[in-house]
Amino acid sequence: MPLHTTAAAFGQEQLQAAAAASEKVRLSFASPAPGREQLLEGALLNRYLELIGSTLQRPFGCGKIAGIKRLGDPRLPAFEVVIEVVTFGEAFGQPPYGLVSLTVRDRPDLVSLTGIEKQRNLSEDEYKNRCRWFVR
Repeated sequence: MPLHTTAAAFGQEQLQAAAAASEKVRLSFASPAPGREQLLEGALLNRYLELIGSTLQRPFGCGKIAGIKRLGDPRLPAFEVVIEVVTFGEAFGQPPYGLVSLTVRDRPDLVSLTGIEKQRNLSEDEYKNRCRWFVR
């Protein structure tokens, strides 16, 4: 049958069956849309990418905001943010995997690193769980 076959020639039932099958396949592979909190966390992590990269000077990913608190006067926008990232070996996604915690002070006029601590090494299973969006 040629690719340019019309819906009438193909048959309405077959067309509907193909559309339904296509929808099932699309839904089974689609990831859920990120919620508001996930989007805000992603935007905040983007703000710190350059700082994290220049501090670690090695491949990293799978970032997560582990904590955030307001500093000082509640009318002034100053925060302390604790970020956890996974570091990799020589290439992104390659072992050894390390869990690193960075503490950042964030004010409108200055973003500065106030602490860095290697939490621990991660096992392959811990890495896969923490970075499941990346691991196939």
